Amino acid sequence: MVRGKKGQIIFEFMFWVAISIFFGGILLLLMSGTLNDQITKQKEVELRLQAESIQHELILASEMNNGYRRAVYVSENDDYNLSLSKSYLVLSMDKRSVTLRVPPTSGVLVKGDNIIENVQGDVQIN
Repeated sequence: MVRGKKGQIIFEFMFWVAISIFFGGILLLLMSGTLNDQITKQKEVELRLQAESIQHELILASEMNNGYRRAVYVSENDDYNLSLSKSYLVLSMDKRSVTLRVPPTSGVLVKGDNIIENVQGDVQIN
């Protein structure tokens, strides 16, 4: 009989260990989903801040006098696309994008170093 009790104790122990691992795995899956959501939201915030920073620089250049010239650095760290049409700035990453209205601008905005100038009332880049 003593031998049977040891077997039952071992079985119960293994049963509870298996249950604990199962629920621990479920908890980890739930936490990883929440973590991925937080990372995505943080990237969206960073993308919006980058777009607003560029928009601010272009508005500033349009409000300054002829001859205004400023070097602006656009972050190269993140994997996002950058485009600038006449009056719109678009930054996009994954399936998300930020579109902001900017003063009429000519030139090409690139990641890295850019020169923004006011040339006779026109905002020009590089």
